[in-house]
Amino acid sequence: MTKEQANELMTRIENSKFFKRYGYDGHWMSGSSTIVYPITHWCPSKEIVIQIDPLADHSGMTNSFKKLYNELAKDFDITDWHYDKSDGSCPQTYTIWYN
Repeated sequence: MTKEQANELMTRIENSKFFKRYGYDGHWMSGSSTIVYPITHWCPSKEIVIQIDPLADHSGMTNSFKKLYNELAKDFDITDWHYDKSDGSCPQTYTIWYN
């Protein structure tokens, strides 16, 4: 995936109904100096991490994510996804991997 395609993928996620309903609004501080953004692109591991708002009503969240994932899979070479509930010290996340 090119940098432009990855940027388009992140934009589609950010503008999706899923992210508007469940996505973390804004960034947060991890530790004393690491800023974590609601959608993070990790180039070396070819993954995009989506932070979930802990205050959002999470009913229907996984089905909404699966719908988004299936829509994105039509246009992008994405290979897998994972949900991490977290231990409460960080927001929950969905991770998407791509080729």
